[in-house]
Amino acid sequence: MQQKLGISLGSGSERTGWYVMDGKKITRVTIPHDHKGDVKKGTLASIRRQVHLDNEQFADLVDCPLTRPGYETILKEKRLI
Repeated sequence: MQQKLGISLGSGSERTGWYVMDGKKITRVTIPHDHKGDVKKGTLASIRRQVHLDNEQFADLVDCPLTRPGYETILKEKRLI
């Protein structure tokens, strides 16, 4: 997700970054840094909400069918950009 959407995450106990489009910050994403192994369901749900996707769209983002242009289309449909 970080590379696919171009989100640059900072360092620290929680890594925070912004999805930026045309120089404008659109949405902030925070990912806990201290998880070991698989990410918990609750954490995934939180990240999914932060990027404004439903379960199916988020699965597509993680599994790779959803591209940055596709993500931008979803944000436009939701009138977030």
